[in-house]
Amino acid sequence: MKRITCIAVLVSILCPIFLRAQDSTYFRANEWREQIEAYYENDRQHFPEAGSILFVGSSSIRMWKDLASYFPEHRVLSRGFGGAWISDVLYHMQRLVIAYDPAQIVLYAGENDLANGVSPAAVVEDVRCFLRLAEIFLPGVPVVVLSVKPSPFSSRILEKQRETNRMLEALCRERKQVTYVDVASLMFDAQGALRPELYRDDKLHMTPEAYRLWAEKIEPLLIDNK
Repeated sequence: MKRITCIAVLVSILCPIFLRAQDSTYFRANEWREQIEAYYENDRQHFPEAGSILFVGSSSIRMWKDLASYFPEHRVLSRGFGGAWISDVLYHMQRLVIAYDPAQIVLYAGENDLANGVSPAAVVEDVRCFLRLAEIFLPGVPVVVLSVKPSPFSSRILEKQRETNRMLEALCRERKQVTYVDVASLMFDAQGALRPELYRDDKLHMTPEAYRLWAEKIEPLLIDNK
């Protein structure tokens, strides 16, 4: 309990943007309760062994159902929840990140933030907060930050996504233990158009082929933890 309180205090200090009124996770604390409780129930039955590569973030992680099959040479753990903002991940960071004592973290978030009007600068500040908390509570653990992916459904915010990705890349260059991975460019063809075969019928979420492309780019950056 003391540790959770400590994290909450640090979040309020390090991440003032986290306290935005209607955007605050405190305002939306139960939004993803069913998904989160399912993870907690799984943990109660069989808590994951320390040292996994933790994939955490929004629906692009949650819907990567067969994650382990894409990374057979690594021990991976998925903790994505659909619709999540970065502030949601921060709110649940103790139990969905720190408690697992991961050997490496792969973060995908920010797409939902931008879609709901959060500015690129605010998204990047929330990622900065995530990285700072990881440095404090999981010192030495490398983090892979994935770029925000474009989609036909969210084409109206494509420029904001690109701006966010430029800022995320710059942020990651500032930190030795953090690597930025451009998965956004994988979603375009040679002519610069989005590849329809990489999206499900909702034109937002990804097909197995898209995940295969992501895995090919991510896998060389993963540590040996098998």
